[in-house]
Amino acid sequence: IARFLEGKVMPFVYRNSKVITVSESSKQAILELGFGQRSDIAIVNPGVDLAKFKTDFRKSSKPSLVYVGRLKPYKSLDRLLKIVKKVRREIPQLTLTIAGVGESKGDLEELTRKLRLQKVVTFLGAVSEKTKVELFAKAWALVQPSKIEGWGITIIEANAAGTTVVAADVPGLRHSVQNPHTGLLVTWDNEGKWVDAITKVLNDEKFREYLENNSKIWVKEFSWDKSSNKLMKLLKDSL
Repeated sequence: IARFLEGKVMPFVYRNSKVITVSESSKQAILELGFGQRSDIAIVNPGVDLAKFKTDFRKSSKPSLVYVGRLKPYKSLDRLLKIVKKVRREIPQLTLTIAGVGESKGDLEELTRKLRLQKVVTFLGAVSEKTKVELFAKAWALVQPSKIEGWGITIIEANAAGTTVVAADVPGLRHSVQNPHTGLLVTWDNEGKWVDAITKVLNDEKFREYLENNSKIWVKEFSWDKSSNKLMKLLKDSL
């Protein structure tokens, strides 16, 4: 019923309505559904409170990755665990911290045991905003292997904390990462390229610093003030 309403009924009912969405990827998906065929579709990227992510936390002493988000099948965290296993062959001190909740947690914990990564991977569950900022700031890189996203808010938050990203080259994420300037985009299902990209970022300190410095510039485009002002202007113009 939900698929019928979302895929057939809503596009017809709202076909002449103005639409605001979060990214170019989402705009294209909306057009394909039949929304907004005769009206403009505006893009307002989600804003971030940049001041909240300015911290004095130092990077961890050992190579570290972090994932923050829901634990869902489409997030591809099972693939990420296998990738981490391979990366550790070259970087044995590597750790991965996973923050978030979802129905995949049990399966992921079981896979972690099968891969013998219990001392490598830490599952934190839900975390506070304060802890999230600390996780972003201390990690050497954020990893985002999701199969599909409308946008990449955690990517922008990690950038705001001075951390680069290795993410899947999929709709949404490819518009929140400036590849290869603020982070690296990798073919979603190519484990070999994921291993190469993560290894490159962790081993090449100068390259990682280049990505981090660019991230701090890029993230200024997504301040909460800028996004909210753009949204308010669109609403006023519509009225």
